[in-house]
Amino acid sequence: MKISEIELTKKVKTKLNSLFDNFEIYEEVGLFNRNIDMLLLSNQTISSIEFKINDWKKAIEQIDDYMLVSDYGYLCMPQRKISEKLTKILNEKGIGLLLYNHIDDNVTEEISPKISNKKIDYYQEQVINKIITNKELYRSCYA
Repeated sequence: MKISEIELTKKVKTKLNSLFDNFEIYEEVGLFNRNIDMLLLSNQTISSIEFKINDWKKAIEQIDDYMLVSDYGYLCMPQRKISEKLTKILNEKGIGLLLYNHIDDNVTEEISPKISNKKIDYYQEQVINKIITNKELYRSCYA
């Protein structure tokens, strides 16, 4: 079954409670010249999620940027066999991997992320202030 990036985002959004505790979801949060697909805020901790169907190399670049404001970064893709090359890059960069299985409608964390060593507190504070000040703007793009 072929799934679009928007469908993937909608499906995964409903399943995040099984992976994360006590969080608020914000979508399409602007950061420099990019938008973070999904940002989870929990007790001043930010986890960012980039959703991709195919182009994981582009996603890695994007997540690398998000690590300036995120404590943890994830790539989320439909369930598939993950190449050794992708696994190696994700582990080297400390990026987590979420996989969505459309057959059982479930999300699993295949690779756990490491805490970002690139995070700049000033930038993170700016993003948190932006989303808290404009909650409704970022709340449910993919409701």
